Amino acid sequence: MIRLVFVGKTKEYRKEIDEYMKRMSALARAEVVEVKEEKITNYSEKVKTAEGERALRAAGDRYIVGLDERGKQMTSDELAKFLKDKDDVAFVVGGALGLSKEVISKSDTVLSLSKMTLTHQMARLVLVEQVYRAHMIMKGRKYHK
Repeated sequence: MIRLVFVGKTKEYRKEIDEYMKRMSALARAEVVEVKEEKITNYSEKVKTAEGERALRAAGDRYIVGLDERGKQMTSDELAKFLKDKDDVAFVVGGALGLSKEVISKSDTVLSLSKMTLTHQMARLVLVEQVYRAHMIMKGRKYHK
């Protein structure tokens, strides 16, 4: 089971994300879970901490992959190999301020989608597409080229 935990509602790219999730349903069990985001204040660590607690609860007792710009980068083929032997994975995408220190420290793997900064809304779409692509690669389908 792939659980995609997003802090806050998906406001942009909803149609595209839904399309990839629909396609993925033929390849793997996957779901999107959105947790409440905090109103951004001057206390950004408090905001990230509160959001992080919710995200970790939603991730549950799974192998946790936190998405952070300082994380490890992988090619699509490497992501497919990485996911191949993992039965229960939660990818966690933070809100506008990113992930809390607690989420980063409790992540089994920290992954970066790009060296460039992506909005948290864009990161959701890129992540969903790459997870779909990884499953296509694992199934030997030609989509990924």
